[in-house]
Amino acid sequence: MATTKTDSKPVFNPPTEGLEGKAGRVVYPVIVGNSEHLYKSSKKSANSQKFQIIRDFDLHGCTADDAIAKLDDELSVWTDAAMKEESFTIPVDIVCGGGNQVLSEVVERWIRKNRQVANRPKGFI
Repeated sequence: MATTKTDSKPVFNPPTEGLEGKAGRVVYPVIVGNSEHLYKSSKKSANSQKFQIIRDFDLHGCTADDAIAKLDDELSVWTDAAMKEESFTIPVDIVCGGGNQVLSEVVERWIRKNRQVANRPKGFI
C-alpha cells in the first residue's frame, strides 16, 4: 500500500482576546454644522449637497486621547466652513481604520457628545 506525504502548514489564528467578537467601523460619514441646520432638509439644500466636497479626516496611528484632541480642534474649522455653505452643513468622513475597535468607539462617543455633528444619512451625498 502506497502512502502519500502531505505538506501540512500551520494555520494562523489571530487572537480574539479583547476584540469582543465585533469589529469597529472603519469610516464614520457625518455632517457638521450648527445644530439647528443638521436635521433640516429642503429640495434646494438637498440639491446643493450634491456639489459639496466630502472632507476626509484620518485618525490612523492616533491614540484615543490624540484622536479626541484632533477631532475637537478640527470641529471649529468644520463649523466655520459649514457656515459658508448654502446648506450650512458640510460632509466629513472620519476614518479610524480597521484595527482594533478602540478608535471606532472613541469616534462614536465623540459624535454622540457633539451637537454640531450628526451621522450622515444614506444618500445624503
